[in-house]
Amino acid sequence: MTVDMPSAVESQTFDGGLILQADLLTYALLTVLIEVPLFFLCGWRKVTDCAYFACVNLMSNLLLNEFLSTIDAALYWQTILPAEVVVVLLEFVLCSYRFTDNRRKLFKTLVLTNTTSFLTGLLL
Repeated sequence: MTVDMPSAVESQTFDGGLILQADLLTYALLTVLIEVPLFFLCGWRKVTDCAYFACVNLMSNLLLNEFLSTIDAALYWQTILPAEVVVVLLEFVLCSYRFTDNRRKLFKTLVLTNTTSFLTGLLL
């Protein structure tokens, strides 16, 4: 019996469920490459703060893109903006645990970083 093993860049499944998809990881990495430098430029200078933000960003991006991959293509443009709002709110809640001193600045930074990466994604 021959068993085909998926390569590292293909989707890998377990019991029919999606575990890893290369496109989703690529989108998440590109988002982090856009948003973390902006986060830094907005005044969040500690390496640990940027690393925390990168982890939150990876998680929220993977969740968003996995969700968007499950919806009907006809509903994509009706869904993307409300979903982006949910991402900003989720990131705000998760980042508020670490960044407790200036939540107004944090919220503005999250809106800026997410808007920038969204618009960049439209151009790509």
